[in-house]
Amino acid sequence: KLILLDSLLQEMSMEQYEDLCMRLYWDCQKLLTKLAEGGPDLDRKQCIISWLVTLGTKYPRIPEFKPEYSWYNVSTPLTVDRLEGLVSVLDFFTYCCINCMHILPDLERLEENW
Repeated sequence: KLILLDSLLQEMSMEQYEDLCMRLYWDCQKLLTKLAEGGPDLDRKQCIISWLVTLGTKYPRIPEFKPEYSWYNVSTPLTVDRLEGLVSVLDFFTYCCINCMHILPDLERLEENW
């Protein structure tokens, strides 16, 4: 599930936003710790899937995408329902951002694999 979208964040106060970011941070840290300490018998894929399912129940669902949004690399506009059950990467990219440029090889590998 998608967890955050700018329109959802705009409806939050700064305190709510900071709380959400910290909860997400600590949930991610728990997953990383479990993966690091799980040993060779840990089913990593199942561990990540369980973690994602848990996130879907702990955090707010994003609102529907606005019809006026522009989409690239898709044949029809995206909807939240169309993404249901998929792991989605929503990347906010600018050509002038060096970190955005550095992530391109990782995004390319994700696209090749999925």
